[in-house]
Amino acid sequence: MSVTSSSTITAEMLQNIIDDNRRSVNLLLEQYEKRIARLEEELREMRGRQAQNDRITPRTIVYQGGLYHGIVVNGVPEGMGALRSIDGDNKIYAGEWRNGKRHGKEKAYYDYCGDVLWFEGEWREGRAHSGTLFPDADWHGAKNPDGSPQYPVTPIRWQAGQKIPDTSLRPPYGTKLHKWLQDRGVSGYFPAGALWK
Repeated sequence: MSVTSSSTITAEMLQNIIDDNRRSVNLLLEQYEKRIARLEEELREMRGRQAQNDRITPRTIVYQGGLYHGIVVNGVPEGMGALRSIDGDNKIYAGEWRNGKRHGKEKAYYDYCGDVLWFEGEWREGRAHSGTLFPDADWHGAKNPDGSPQYPVTPIRWQAGQKIPDTSLRPPYGTKLHKWLQDRGVSGYFPAGALWK
């Protein structure tokens, strides 16, 4: 059985179909372009938020021979953070950083017979600037049963431009403060001329 069609498409009708299809395509194209613009804007916002999160999200990195945990910008400490020994057991420094250098208010430690808080105060460009040496009155780290230092020392106020006092830490044995700081590896954190030779 064959089907015959008696309808004929005129040129005008064909033109109307083409025009309708063009309008539909143009409308879809306009909708897609708006959708693409919205998605591109969302992507820019997401990248901005991600960059901000990368800047303020604390991370742990190996830094200056230890483990640093805190804000990292361009691969170096920035803002608040703490540096510990590579095994994570001992405190080295806790405080503010700028461009990978100790800078601002903080505490610095060395390990001898436990963590010893050797400096608390202000740092500038990676060097101690002003504060207190041995604010816990302990230079050794060993403790008595009651928790007091076995080897006490009077806390020493100090600021850049002054020499570290030529103090004996353990009379009569003659352990000099400047030599002790050198032996603990922290003398490089003082400005030139601060330690006795």
